[in-house]
Amino acid sequence: MGGKQESWKGVAVPYRKRYPDFVIRKAEGCSLSRATSFNKHAVMQFHNKLERVLDRHQCFRDGSRLFNLDETCTSTVPGEQKLLAIKGTKQVSQCTSSERGTTLLTCCIVGAAGEVVPLVMVFLRVFKPHMLAGAFPGTLGLATKSGWMTSELFPEVIKHFVKRAGSSKEKPSLLFADNHESHLSIQSVQIAKDKGVTIMIFPPHTTHKLQPLDKTMMGLLKHHYRESVNHWMRINPGHTFSIYNVAGCSNDAICRSLSLPNIWAGFRTTGIFPFNPSIFTDADFKLSSVTDRPPPAEDSNPDEPGSNLEDVHRVEISEPVSPLEDLQMHEPVD
Repeated sequence: MGGKQESWKGVAVPYRKRYPDFVIRKAEGCSLSRATSFNKHAVMQFHNKLERVLDRHQCFRDGSRLFNLDETCTSTVPGEQKLLAIKGTKQVSQCTSSERGTTLLTCCIVGAAGEVVPLVMVFLRVFKPHMLAGAFPGTLGLATKSGWMTSELFPEVIKHFVKRAGSSKEKPSLLFADNHESHLSIQSVQIAKDKGVTIMIFPPHTTHKLQPLDKTMMGLLKHHYRESVNHWMRINPGHTFSIYNVAGCSNDAICRSLSLPNIWAGFRTTGIFPFNPSIFTDADFKLSSVTDRPPPAEDSNPDEPGSNLEDVHRVEISEPVSPLEDLQMHEPVD
């Protein structure tokens, strides 16, 4: 093809006309840990354990006492949004309250029946009641030196969940959470056991597929939170968005994100409720196929050297590296 051609995002227009089925898509980032950990074996084990747990109580099987807990970061500077601008505009700016924001942790808990348990907000270093102005009704405020969830703080979250969800021995609950070390402290497990709460942990690096909140709600929550912060900046010109305004914007984002359809879709698309162990297809496990290994042959003798190496090319060694006599145990001589 001669001459200068018009291009669109680096791809020649005639080429795109010849192949109209091709589109340019931005790849979604996926770490190697997530790609290899989400495999058939791990997901099958999780669903097998889940099936046994669901059979313990009828309220687990009908979905009325299933809950999911997850944490997300909310900052006074949530990041820039994509803006609509006139073609040819050289610079598009968006005003923020500061260069770097203050981050706090927001713990969300939702139920498969569609309920939203009041939030838990973890502030940096210190918490005062007026920091929850405009927050979701019943929100619990806590504080740590780092602003992150810790093993010492998580028992308070379990107590909050027990109180707001009404969990007891007569009314048990099944709580799904990730495998963060703060969720696995002895004190938290003991409190949950005494109050009829069964904590089920997702396999490592699989929450992007197995956790309802990650699947359908957390992305929307962050998007609506950015919108709420930008709206606050527009209606309060000249004022700084501080840590005291985060709770109000978080409440607006929660109400818009954690809706009944989104909650139901989260539990359904992960196969938790309704229980569906075959929700994931072979296409979902393609990224982990590079780490698959064939199972050992069932008819092989485990005592026979090389019985499980049928598919491996054998290499003959002229002289043994370690003589067998040196590896044998001898009886002591009197």
